[in-house]
Amino acid sequence: MGPLPRSNPPSLRARLLAVLVVLAAIDLAVRLWFVPGFVHAYYVAGFATLRDRTAGQNFRVLYDALGKRVGSALRVATVGDSTMNSVDAVETTMIPYQLETELCRAYGAGSFRVIDFSVIGLYATDAALTVNKLMAADVDVIVYGVQFRAFPRRTGTFATRIGRQQSAADLARCVSAGGSRLLWETANPDDLFAGLVGSVWATYTYHPQLKLWLWGALQTQLKSYGIASGPALAPPASAKVSASPIKPRSVDWSSDEYSLDNPNWDGLETIGRLCAQHPQTACVLYAGPVNPIGRDRVTDPGLFEGFLARVQHVAESNQIVWRDYTTAMSGDDFQPPKFGKTRDPIHLNPGGRAKMAALLLDPIEEALAKRARERR
Repeated sequence: MGPLPRSNPPSLRARLLAVLVVLAAIDLAVRLWFVPGFVHAYYVAGFATLRDRTAGQNFRVLYDALGKRVGSALRVATVGDSTMNSVDAVETTMIPYQLETELCRAYGAGSFRVIDFSVIGLYATDAALTVNKLMAADVDVIVYGVQFRAFPRRTGTFATRIGRQQSAADLARCVSAGGSRLLWETANPDDLFAGLVGSVWATYTYHPQLKLWLWGALQTQLKSYGIASGPALAPPASAKVSASPIKPRSVDWSSDEYSLDNPNWDGLETIGRLCAQHPQTACVLYAGPVNPIGRDRVTDPGLFEGFLARVQHVAESNQIVWRDYTTAMSGDDFQPPKFGKTRDPIHLNPGGRAKMAALLLDPIEEALAKRARERR
């Protein structure tokens, strides 16, 4: 008997096609099974509010959680820093939760849904790219609480990875709103590439969560064999920050660190133009409260006044509803001082946050009325 005929190995094209089919199948499973089955259960379900729980590392979780609008509730997206989400406070005392409560009390149960896009240490550059994505996220109102400390001189600094989550459509929208300079000064090729890939490849977007899921599955399997496997997988809590004692300073934010001309201001200008170009989304800008105790020590003379004037100019020149709440609270509305400070200049206590939420009803109503007029 002669030798058996050898089969021809698959061609390179066939191998590549097989790899692509497998990757497509995995990606489909991530989109249809993993995201709703694990990601949303871990980051979304069982919490009082819909907000980012990845500490700014993967906003896609929150965008996907928005999903298709259910019911007639109007959506309000809040953008800000720790003054908005109160760092490690109880969620039901945070401004977004309080705001939803106030809106539903005023306009009827279920009439509004507030989504919290705030992140600790949010710079204006981050805020601009966040607002840019929100313009395509089917929200009715964007409320941005602007803080002076969001405008440091240093460039290329982000508190989030929002720069790595911009799709081609997002980049085009940002450029059309005059954000080319913002992208040039703050983004880098790696960020842009990651955003373009992640916008079409869910497996790449959710690979940190996939690793988390695999670790949890391994823990469960090891426990079934009676083997200890380390810390148990637990739902994420509100991010907490630790800080060293603050050295005494003459002012909280000096002109050496902050100015009225840096990329963060380009971010605010971009927000203004985005709101002007997309009137289907109502916008509100407000300056957050400042503690009247030691108000003269917030910045060097004239710097804070210049900040307020410029934010107001951006709002009014783009016909955005604007409020100055810097003097709206008393010293009793602010958190007790920490880390050796004599007072907290900008963080409100639970009572102050409840007052702030109530104050925001008026500008939101004005912004929605403005949107209604423009739609006629």
